[in-house]
Amino acid sequence: MSKRAAPDDYHYQTPHKKRNITSSQTNAPTLPNTPVLPNPLPPLPKVAPHLAAAPFIHKSCAKYSQSSAVQDLSYERLEFVGDAYIELFASTLIFDRYPHLNAGRMSQLRESLVKNETLAEYSRAYGFDTRIEVDSFRHMEAAATSSKGNKGLNKVFADVFEAYLAAVVLSDKENGYTAAEKWAVSLWAPRVAAWEKDNANLLNATPANKVEVDPRTVYNPEAKQELNKRLTWSGKEVRITYEPWRDMIELKGDKIGQCQHFIAVYLTGYGVEKKLLGKGEGKSRAEAGQWAAIDAMHGEMKAFVAECAQKCAEIKEKRRLEMERKQEAEVKGEA
Repeated sequence: MSKRAAPDDYHYQTPHKKRNITSSQTNAPTLPNTPVLPNPLPPLPKVAPHLAAAPFIHKSCAKYSQSSAVQDLSYERLEFVGDAYIELFASTLIFDRYPHLNAGRMSQLRESLVKNETLAEYSRAYGFDTRIEVDSFRHMEAAATSSKGNKGLNKVFADVFEAYLAAVVLSDKENGYTAAEKWAVSLWAPRVAAWEKDNANLLNATPANKVEVDPRTVYNPEAKQELNKRLTWSGKEVRITYEPWRDMIELKGDKIGQCQHFIAVYLTGYGVEKKLLGKGEGKSRAEAGQWAAIDAMHGEMKAFVAECAQKCAEIKEKRRLEMERKQEAEVKGEA
């Protein structure tokens, strides 16, 4: 698929850059005020160790043999695969969610999801621009700027994003495709929601036409508070506890110095004792705990949690009515 550079192509510099990259695009206009990135970003899918560096290496810098192209672990071969996958993900999303949208409109929306500017923004957001080897970057930029119809850095970073997405798919034959698709759909959610708002007249107001994002993939910093509010009331009858379900691990490679925490959430009450509701992973205990609460409310135990939440609501309402009657009795007594 050949992606077109949009008129609003621009140069954007993240606060985490390790390299001073200049471009003739610096003075170009910025993107319109459109929500491009989900906040926070969905977790970056993992890739197999033998593919971890490949999305950030130009073929001229990789170990390459013309007689054995399969050994060419560079971004160009991966980008070839990732380009096809990301177009397929976008096409499937649009086709399934908008059954009455004509082919022309579907193509326009797909183009906005897979164009270089969009993918480059995702690439920068995850710091991919800082992971490209210097020599590789020079080759990538030279190849991109010499290609008619593409604009330098955005083309480079879009290709790197597609290469990483391909690495996700190829890393796990059973689950890689699904992981990559969920990641892409989560990243597209704000842009698609904005498109729906601007094109409401084109859509039927039916649930089937709404973009659905798996809530288990969207970080909610208030998840623990929401779970607590749904299941507990004043008193000690119900307890929600968070504990590690496996030991913390120290990350390596480009994430050296970071840790991965694993927290599970348990419920005591409603006739159960320390029942496992969900599990989560994160860069801190707090983040992992939020993911565990998200899993509890939207994962395999969501029906049980909803049942307990209904019981909790009934108890709270009963106590509220009892309090009102007590207050009314006190007022009458004073009178």
